[in-house]
Amino acid sequence: MKPPVHLTAYLLAAAAAGPCRAQVRFAPPVAGISLTPLPRFVGAGLELADVNGDGLLDAVLSDNYGEFSYTHQLSVFLNLGGGAFSPQVLSEVALEEISEANDPALALGDLNGDGRADLVTTRLSATTPPDGNRPNLAVLFGQADGRFTGQVNYANSSTDRFMRSNTERMIALGDMDDDGDLDIVSVASSFSYSVLLNNGNGTFAPPIQSGQGFADITQVADVDGDGDLDVAGAYNTGSDSRPNLAIAVNLNDGAGHLTRVNTLTLDTRVNILGTGQARFFLRDLDADGRADITVIGESGGQTGAGGIYVLRSTGGGQFLQVFRQSRSQDNRRTASILVDDFDGDGDCDIAKLPNGGFPGEVLVNDGALAFTPVPLQLDTSYFITGASGNIVGSALPEIVYYDDGFDNASPTRVRWAENLTPATCSADFNRSGVVSVQDIFDFLIAYFANDPRADINGVAGVTVQDIFDHLSAYFAGCP
Repeated sequence: MKPPVHLTAYLLAAAAAGPCRAQVRFAPPVAGISLTPLPRFVGAGLELADVNGDGLLDAVLSDNYGEFSYTHQLSVFLNLGGGAFSPQVLSEVALEEISEANDPALALGDLNGDGRADLVTTRLSATTPPDGNRPNLAVLFGQADGRFTGQVNYANSSTDRFMRSNTERMIALGDMDDDGDLDIVSVASSFSYSVLLNNGNGTFAPPIQSGQGFADITQVADVDGDGDLDVAGAYNTGSDSRPNLAIAVNLNDGAGHLTRVNTLTLDTRVNILGTGQARFFLRDLDADGRADITVIGESGGQTGAGGIYVLRSTGGGQFLQVFRQSRSQDNRRTASILVDDFDGDGDCDIAKLPNGGFPGEVLVNDGALAFTPVPLQLDTSYFITGASGNIVGSALPEIVYYDDGFDNASPTRVRWAENLTPATCSADFNRSGVVSVQDIFDFLIAYFANDPRADINGVAGVTVQDIFDHLSAYFAGCP
């Protein structure tokens, strides 16, 4: 019994395929949530989190950017399932004085173990007098109706100077002492970070001030593979004409004490307003247990500078640049990036979110930090920021973004593109991520399952032994 020609060709191609790369595919973006008209509304920061504890990711948008107020507003759009969202649910953060809300930092996570995401943000303005030890962090708790309430304020250091003067993406949440609770990591000064350890109920101990490196954007992840979450902060140096980005890497001793071990410098400048959280990432791109660095930045007036950088962690807080796409190579099409496992193969890919009128791309990671571009159509008018997460109900993350509707040419709205990527490719039967000999046997067994001629030994239907016997007979005459 000879396998059909098309089957033989399929098996030969599958056996040679090696890693099984699913084709990333997104649906055209839906109309989304229209945000016009909304009083005091100019959105900037966008995050996804389960605010009301129903197991679905909700959209949280930072409001009243650029307006003077005693409060900072946030809008929550509750996920109703299947790509439907509720009208906005408003929450307010009380500031210490009237402030021009300048995209305050926005960190979301379950702080008190009730299954609902809570909020940590900054609350001081750039004009507050520098008299030190001010309550410059605000913690609010997510409720079943989507609101954040119960504001509690904390000082994060003995001086609030740098938390006041630049309040963009300078806080992050992570379990810094490995007790199962999310702790707060924030910039304390130009020379240190503060870690506020969670008491287990959403209240926090006085700050541990340590480490080095002022940061415009702070990220938390395990960069050295020892099981403890470390901290890396990116901050702009140089000038617009000669941009530089410094990245300070601080290792954690397991109890929340940080030690700077490395400072990297890249010839780029990160735009921290609005898009800050979608410009600098600590994510494990090659599945080796160590978080790698992905950055997108501007070139300013420096020819050849800027673009997307990928730096692989080599251990001990050290990194090696393994990928670069300059702004000129990108033709300045990309506004921000997202780093997530968009094809479900266990390693992270890079979604390039376009400026208005340009096409986007997903750089599909082969697991070894080589990237293949796949087209991505988002249809933006004036892109501001984005986030990724499973909001529709499939197994893979969607791309969610805030489209500003620049000059009122189109409505301001939150839009999303559904991830239609198949969970595995057709040849990977056991879903190991690799097309192997076992997949070939599984395929043949399934292919001949209803053919009595394939049961050569007449025992227990078509089995691997039958396949062996059949192939042995088929190739018996081959030298």
